[in-house]
Amino acid sequence: MTDQAILDDTDRAILDLLRENARRPLREIATVVGLTVAPVQRRIARLEKLGVIERYTVQINHGRSRPASRQ
Repeated sequence: MTDQAILDDTDRAILDLLRENARRPLREIATVVGLTVAPVQRRIARLEKLGVIERYTVQINHGRSRPASRQ
């Protein structure tokens, strides 16, 4: 049986913002969700500890990058 975390509307809003940009500053997230930085930081840490947030990834646009030239 898998334990599921109970998420409130604020948790879901934080997750949506991180999904859009995982490098979004905590201060910006706090402003959007109507909290200060400390509670946002605690919520994110809780979501990581519970396994709701498993990892942060990078999405590469290969059309915007090219290999370095060899010299």
